[in-house]
Amino acid sequence: MATTEVYAAGDSYRKSTELDVFVPEIWTDSIRATFKQKLKLGALARDYSSLVSGGGDKIHIPTMQDVADATSITEGNAVDYSSPTEVELTIEPNQHYYTSAMIQDLAVVQSSQDLFAGYADSMAYKLALRIEVALQAKLAENTNGIDIAAGAAASLDKDALHTVISELYNENVDPEECTLVLTNGLYASLFKSDDFIHISKTGLANYGSGVVGTVFGMNVIQCPQINGTTAVPAALVDQAGTAVADDVVIGGYVVHNSALGIAYSKQPTVNSEYDMDYIAHKMVADMVYGCSLLQDTNQKRCFTLFETGNTTQL
Repeated sequence: MATTEVYAAGDSYRKSTELDVFVPEIWTDSIRATFKQKLKLGALARDYSSLVSGGGDKIHIPTMQDVADATSITEGNAVDYSSPTEVELTIEPNQHYYTSAMIQDLAVVQSSQDLFAGYADSMAYKLALRIEVALQAKLAENTNGIDIAAGAAASLDKDALHTVISELYNENVDPEECTLVLTNGLYASLFKSDDFIHISKTGLANYGSGVVGTVFGMNVIQCPQINGTTAVPAALVDQAGTAVADDVVIGGYVVHNSALGIAYSKQPTVNSEYDMDYIAHKMVADMVYGCSLLQDTNQKRCFTLFETGNTTQL
């Protein structure tokens, strides 16, 4: 005959009382509260940092125009000397930004992972994100526009791409030296085009899944910083030189590989120290940088994409 013994409530061992002190709490790797954005524009900027490695607060970049076309010599006439007017472009690395964190000793002692490496990684990302914002602001100052309304609305179809390529050739800009930087909508619209070459069409095993590809020889990237909220500069004109209404939205840019310049007089650096007053570790990451859009009226290197009359996000 089976019997069942009953224990009084006060005699039983509960997880919340006696046994709880013997059962450790286990920590695993952290999960970020937010996903990192893809950083894209920093890779497009040409780095001039070596020019300020020995000091200095401004980089001067003179432009150089082509000389006059070859002309036939007329006997008895003097040579006509052209006198080109050069333009000086500058980068001023005078922007000082930082991000910081203070880690209490309790967190350091109780954690089983390298907190410092995690925070250092987050700080480096935040500084890189600041560069993305700064470079996007420089692109937003561009006044050379291309109206892509020839194609389907809010789409980079073949007609719209033909307009882009035609304007690049008109300005003697090689499309293969340029990158298309697009909003989510215009980027996604390319997947409906047979002219867009991406990994799903190549069949190449040695390409990573993140490789997107090209369209008419131009690299294509999606940039989260371009989201339809950037104000159109007052001086923006289309490819015919007509002023653009200030309520249209920007759908992206065509960026030549020499259009953006950046220079660090102090590279991103992470420092830490122990603070006895707060019984904590303090970490600070900072950098000193400058960036510019490097073009003039003699040579266009950046083009803003928009649709006439379209005031909603592309």
